[in-house]
Amino acid sequence: PYISQARSYKNCLLSNQSQYFSFLHGDFHADNILFDAKSNEWKMIDAEGMIGDIGYDVAVYIRNPLQILVKQSNSAEIITHRIHHFSHVLNYCPRRMYQWVYLQAVCSAYWSLEDGMDVDNHLLFLAVIKNIR
Repeated sequence: PYISQARSYKNCLLSNQSQYFSFLHGDFHADNILFDAKSNEWKMIDAEGMIGDIGYDVAVYIRNPLQILVKQSNSAEIITHRIHHFSHVLNYCPRRMYQWVYLQAVCSAYWSLEDGMDVDNHLLFLAVIKNIR
């Protein structure tokens, strides 16, 4: 039931993306951000190296750690806060950020299904965000 909405968001997002183009990590989440005590700097590891809309990278971060996030009693509030926080910091449209989160969640669920993995957490996440606007 999520595919139709994901396609609609994809078409909308891809039709108007040039102002949001940037270099992307491609797998941007907390496990790929490390603090290097020697240089006293934060470093990103395991980059896929892509060019695209920054909303894609941020959507990955907003959804993680998925297994923990979906079990929180206030997961909708956490996700909403993340969307609005990143939108504010990046001067990015919150509605557009929500669309990336939704689209990335559907893609991730599909990839997991394709790989024979459990998709229950993905479906829980999608159930939570369908009521966020």
